[in-house]
Amino acid sequence: MNMALSGSQFDVRAKQILKPFIRKVSKFSFNVPRYFLTGTKKRNNIVGVTKEKLVIKTDASKEKFSISIQKIEQAISFILYKRIVNRKELEKYSNYNSALMGLLEMILFEVARIQKSVKGVLQIRLIGVRFFFSGMDRCSEADFQTIVHNGGTFILCSYFYLREKGKSLEAFMNKLKDNGLKMILDSGAFSIHNALEKGKTLVSAARYNSLTAKQRAEMNVVKEITVNDFAAVLNEYSDMIYGYFNLDVMGDAKASAYNFNQLKQLTGKSPIPVWHCDVINWRESDFELLNEMVNEDYEIVALGATVPLGKNAGPQRQNKVKEELFEEIFKRHPEQCFHWLGGSSDLLLKFPFFSADSSGWIQGRKTNQIYSFEEQSTEKMNDWSKERCLAYNVFALSSLEYIGEGIQGSLLFNEFEPKKTRELDNSVQQLEFAI
Repeated sequence: MNMALSGSQFDVRAKQILKPFIRKVSKFSFNVPRYFLTGTKKRNNIVGVTKEKLVIKTDASKEKFSISIQKIEQAISFILYKRIVNRKELEKYSNYNSALMGLLEMILFEVARIQKSVKGVLQIRLIGVRFFFSGMDRCSEADFQTIVHNGGTFILCSYFYLREKGKSLEAFMNKLKDNGLKMILDSGAFSIHNALEKGKTLVSAARYNSLTAKQRAEMNVVKEITVNDFAAVLNEYSDMIYGYFNLDVMGDAKASAYNFNQLKQLTGKSPIPVWHCDVINWRESDFELLNEMVNEDYEIVALGATVPLGKNAGPQRQNKVKEELFEEIFKRHPEQCFHWLGGSSDLLLKFPFFSADSSGWIQGRKTNQIYSFEEQSTEKMNDWSKERCLAYNVFALSSLEYIGEGIQGSLLFNEFEPKKTRELDNSVQQLEFAI
């Protein structure tokens, strides 16, 4: 599956980030080497800069090499889009990918960190939580425009609903593309499960399509989702899709694993695996399965079934129950990128989540509820219009992506402040460029 960047917003932001960095570097006197650490923690020195390239020399060699400024800019755009990038993925920007990784960490100072995966793969990851606005496959035009004009870029759609658009699906996807939106696509497996729980009968697509709307209602049927149909949509709109969740078969681990491998083969990209906690008692959750998922070295693992978790404990304690679960998860796997399915509370700021999704943002329009992320996750703003509450929620949740080291909105507003360099060893200065 292609992960091309069709939108220009990441390119624009990359240019805005890199330009002051290059300007700062250009003012240096190169009589005193300026160094940075590569992805493998080796020291490289910036010894020259032109309009086209940075000239670099390692401590271990007298030979110099260069990295194209244009390629650095493209690499910044890529990491801003993907948010976690491994060393191999940087090869398309420079053969000196370890040096490039170190440069990116320096340029994106305080919002990026280099880490190793479970299997030792070098990765550079951005700090902050990418939020996906769910429910967009059924939202009104007014809600859609609110997303577009208030910072929303990433959405979650369900194939369960997208497939019902029929011939209008292409127009819908083009609309997303024209407005610079990207999506995580849910398979709709949980919606199928819920339909069966409510007494519906699962039928093949051919059988379902042969029935009239009246017959479908009378027979109380739901159309199956096949791996091939799901993969076909993933491939057709691959330039729109940031990632996708597996077509799980509830209660059947073998069938879920089979679908996972089939989708990976058909699309060329692994689904995001989903781990489900025990809703009744999180301590009884299958943590061995979570360990297996993490040890498979997937970039992202999704955490599911947390929405109803803790309801039996009452509204005052429900969030605390979820907090206890996340404490256990992040204690076990502090470096893993986790996506919180259905999460939009202040717990997003208490734990280093990579991403999350929720339809809770819509409560701004329904109940004047906004996200405050202060003493409590939300509060009512009855003196605001519903439109203003909705717009604020989009802005607040989108801004979670730009929170790094206690700095909110710095990337969003491109407020770049160079930190004063400090002398090291009386002869070498390390670049510090704060965002």
